[in-house]
Amino acid sequence: MKSEKLLRVYPLSGDKVVLEPFSLGRLNEFYSLYQKAKSSWEKFIVLHFDSIVATAQFIAQQFTNDNFVGYFIVEKTTSKLIGFVLGDEIAAETLAKTIAIASEFEGRGYAYEARTLFEQWMKSVGYKNLAVFCDAENEHNIKLLERDGYHLVSKEKLGVGVHSMVMCYYIKPL
Repeated sequence: MKSEKLLRVYPLSGDKVVLEPFSLGRLNEFYSLYQKAKSSWEKFIVLHFDSIVATAQFIAQQFTNDNFVGYFIVEKTTSKLIGFVLGDEIAAETLAKTIAIASEFEGRGYAYEARTLFEQWMKSVGYKNLAVFCDAENEHNIKLLERDGYHLVSKEKLGVGVHSMVMCYYIKPL
């Protein structure tokens, strides 16, 4: 059963973006966005949607997954879907976060505002910590995480051979 915190999902609105809870109503738009962005997103997000059916199954599973919350990031002025935020409850007071923005919308403050809205929601429903996983070779992301108050908890090698990577686990109190 979903935790009480994860049952309290509602739209979140900022100056530039609205976070809309995942729904099948934006299935086609999400699938299209994912297909355009997958070459860059698949470097850091373990999602693979080869069909509209697989995308629908992913969204539908989020309604029954007890430890998960998903939001679409929607540009406020155009109502265009430009990315998503995923939250995975990894402990009673800790949610792991993933944010992805389509490349044509990067550098405009959308991801920053989406992250801020998501963290405000997390606090409002009682989470105490935010966790992030990132590739140890992504020095730019690591610098941003450390500047934003995250602390390295652990590093773990994942995969084998040419498909291996070192994943860093960061956490920060909210």
